[in-house]
Amino acid sequence: SSYEIRSVAILERLGWVNLATRRLEQKLIMMYKVLNENAPEYLQEQFNKLKTSVPYNLRNADINLTFPKPNSECLKKSFGYSGAIVWNSLPKNIRNSQTLTEFKQKLKSYHLHHCSYQ
Repeated sequence: SSYEIRSVAILERLGWVNLATRRLEQKLIMMYKVLNENAPEYLQEQFNKLKTSVPYNLRNADINLTFPKPNSECLKKSFGYSGAIVWNSLPKNIRNSQTLTEFKQKLKSYHLHHCSYQ
């Protein structure tokens, strides 16, 4: 029967992303904004940045984020924890995008199922 086609197959055929992937994209876009100081301060304060180089500005740095070991499922679902996990799992060439537009373009061409936390 034609009603047995899985929604995932339909979305792939149409070139659309599922809601989980869309939420992950939005989380990563917010992470980019946080790390480039283009987000509310209360969000920026949730992250400890470790620069792997010593640049003159943040945009040229490769940033890895540190995070506490979660002691509860609630912490694992928090933006501060899950945002750091997915950010660190992105390839450096995406994390080091010079502009938000460039970041979004690279993110769209990257298969987000590679990210280690969704």
